[in-house]
Amino acid sequence: MRQFRFWAIAPIALLAVFSGNPVASSPVYILGQETPKPSPSTSPTPSTLPTPAAGESKVILEKQGELTTAKSAVLPSDSSLYEEHSFEGTTGQMIVIAAESKEFDTYLVIFNSKGELLAENDNANEKNTNSELTLTLSTTGRYLVIVNAVKAPPEGKGKYSLTVREKIKN
Repeated sequence: MRQFRFWAIAPIALLAVFSGNPVASSPVYILGQETPKPSPSTSPTPSTLPTPAAGESKVILEKQGELTTAKSAVLPSDSSLYEEHSFEGTTGQMIVIAAESKEFDTYLVIFNSKGELLAENDNANEKNTNSELTLTLSTTGRYLVIVNAVKAPPEGKGKYSLTVREKIKN
């Protein structure tokens, strides 16, 4: 049986968060995404993602976080934990977003200021359970990055680092 991860997005509510204007109510749109099935073998050990060499990128956002049952939000569809982070981006900016953890399998999602899903990633590659996204921003504005655990606690919790870098064109 396949599992699906659902993100409930209220675009007007997100805009209210980004702009600081209160909103009484808003429609909720549900986005579905199939969650990859874990392989029957032992999962690969997380490894650190390569850090770009000096001069190749500029850090936009760098956060150390921790998914805990006490302070993190819970995704209703699978009881996994997640935290939200935002940053300002500009049109044409190429960014690389990386979530790393030695304690849980990470999952990354990015939305634009309208609440539209732009990209998502479970594993950076087949041997690395950390997550990485590379994309070019289409508009100037505030972007929302969600760091999520693939599994619910107790496996899906722990410390993580999130980095959003601008990739400098040569």
